[in-house]
Amino acid sequence: MEIDCDATGFGDVKAVDVVFISGAISAGEDEEAILVQIDESLSGAGTIAAFEVLSTDEGSAIVHGLEVGATINPVLQLSGTFGDMDEVDNEGNNHLSQFTSTSTDVTMFAANTDIVIIGDAAKFEEIEFILDTVASNPGIKPTFRYSTGSGTWQAFTPTDGTNGMRNNGVIAWTAADVASPAWAVGTSGNFLIEITRSASAGITAPIEDIVQIAAVTEFSWNASGNLSINALTVAGTLGVTGLITATAGVTSGSNIISDTDSTDDLGSTSVRWANLWVDSVAITTTFLVDAVGPHAIGGAVNADIYLFLQGAGPAGMSRGMVASLALSPAVG
Repeated sequence: MEIDCDATGFGDVKAVDVVFISGAISAGEDEEAILVQIDESLSGAGTIAAFEVLSTDEGSAIVHGLEVGATINPVLQLSGTFGDMDEVDNEGNNHLSQFTSTSTDVTMFAANTDIVIIGDAAKFEEIEFILDTVASNPGIKPTFRYSTGSGTWQAFTPTDGTNGMRNNGVIAWTAADVASPAWAVGTSGNFLIEITRSASAGITAPIEDIVQIAAVTEFSWNASGNLSINALTVAGTLGVTGLITATAGVTSGSNIISDTDSTDDLGSTSVRWANLWVDSVAITTTFLVDAVGPHAIGGAVNADIYLFLQGAGPAGMSRGMVASLALSPAVG
């Protein structure tokens, strides 16, 4: 399908206008105004863009690749890779080896109410179906449940990129879809997803080629502008006006410099750094030591070094008397 829209002379033009009314959906139900399911299983290389925006640059219009309104979360990413699951129950048959290999293919959902259960020791959020034979129209009309305990289940509605097993695709959901009641291990000790055919007789049953799952990490850009990502590489300057909290530490390949001279502190009177490991120290004004007594300088103890002590120094030396100090070796 190609759309060629000439908006010259008109206002508020929409080349494509989608009005989507969700209805009374609830937790565990996923709906999509537009779903793009890409099947690249036969590709050897190349690049596929599900959505690409190009623009000329001769006019003065401001062009946005994506614009979203208030209360809308711009991005939710499910990051992970596909691999084998731990359990497959295909209508009572253990077909794990068939589902995880392309060498032997088996039929799924041969009759109405037939069930396939996919399970794994760890939670997962995607199931990829590559089919040897696709289901005929209108597909298997699948219904879905997840395990909430031994022998207990909860219905939910994930995104079905296979269109009822009528094409290769991915069935996906988010952690929130299986949170209430909580997804729990089933009778086999694995986290289970149950898929049931609800289509009546008269369709060609699908035959699997290979089926895999993906355990994912969710990253997001939410409506408040908060960004949750795995890593960030900045080629230019990163400007931050708020607080930076780094619980795993900070590694710098260059200098760490305050933006204003003689203004910012390293630590505070209530939150102090434990140890300072440096090769040399250059102090232009004050070297303040909290305790009176000898201090180790360069591996040696010198009882005569009292610089701006909180208490009294040696006879004839008071706070503020020493303006500079040269140590050999350097403070280390």
